[in-house]
Amino acid sequence: MIHNSLSSATADVLVGRSEEFAGKGLELLQALYDEFQPSDIVTLPTVFSDWSSLRQSGTEKATAYAGRVRKTAQLSLRCGQAYTEASQILTFLHGLTSNFDSFSRDYFSG
Repeated sequence: MIHNSLSSATADVLVGRSEEFAGKGLELLQALYDEFQPSDIVTLPTVFSDWSSLRQSGTEKATAYAGRVRKTAQLSLRCGQAYTEASQILTFLHGLTSNFDSFSRDYFSG
């Protein structure tokens, strides 16, 4: 299995993005390179704006949305602002589409 041969950091980059890279080996390689050697300057205000506007799109799978939440948290960490796992979970739940309303209610009510 390919996942076992990857480092956990590399696997984290790919979680929720398998459909995006299906049959696109060079694009996958570029995404990995960008993740570990970013070419753009990341600023905290930009990341904070991205963080506060995270929402699942209507056609996006929950796993892909979760990957975006994790990636934004990683970018924020590079800027010196760490989001705890609890903050990431709450952001994820808050941004889910209405299809997940009952799941979110159950999560918050216990």
